[in-house]
Amino acid sequence: MSNSTIIQDLTKELPRDPKLAILQFARTVRAYCRKISPNKLEQKDAVAIFLFYAKFIRRFDIYVDFSIDTDRVQSVAQDAVTEVTDRIISNEAKILEASISSEVDDVISVFSASVDDDGFGVARLNSQEKQKIHDHLSNIRNLIEESEISQKKKNALFDRLNSLVSEVDAYGTRTDRFFAFLGDIAFVAGDMTKKAKPLFDEVKDMMKIVSRSRARQEGVSLPPGDETVLLPPPTGSNIGD
Repeated sequence: MSNSTIIQDLTKELPRDPKLAILQFARTVRAYCRKISPNKLEQKDAVAIFLFYAKFIRRFDIYVDFSIDTDRVQSVAQDAVTEVTDRIISNEAKILEASISSEVDDVISVFSASVDDDGFGVARLNSQEKQKIHDHLSNIRNLIEESEISQKKKNALFDRLNSLVSEVDAYGTRTDRFFAFLGDIAFVAGDMTKKAKPLFDEVKDMMKIVSRSRARQEGVSLPPGDETVLLPPPTGSNIGD
């Protein structure tokens, strides 16, 4: 494992949950250190791993019963990396508890919004609307897969699509995620050439359903023609061609 890529190599396919990610990273670091001889971790690699721990834990406010002394970064050795790694893994139960608690809070928050008749930004989709949106999501997924955009962008869009699939089936559907997805599509449309227009048409039709349901929930009327207020495509895209 080369010095320049150790962090990239050790962080491949980390979970999206930061708490699960730091646990997986720690296990990967432990396995790597056990493969090499004691105290054979190169200084540059040790510094990179130690710095990743320090910044990641601080950035995502992860509970670790251990204070990482950033003053040690420039002179950190393998034993310091091992010490942090072992401490993170030993706190696995508390880290997982925090992760689960956060997830439960999110679910309760969504449910609270969905059962609040005065909740703003929530659509109550009927069974026919849900099926139509699922059909649109399936078509959107196929069009993205067949497009010319990079695999990285495809994966990011697929990740958002997966969250929309779950959102559709919720008792109260939060519409902000659909509008955010519309914005994402607008930004990649210029890279999609022939697939841009059919993709944008699918998204627009889906958004009309979501908007109608939200309008019904909030007791408001949509603009004439029942058109959704949509973000314009980026300059230079050929959506309108």
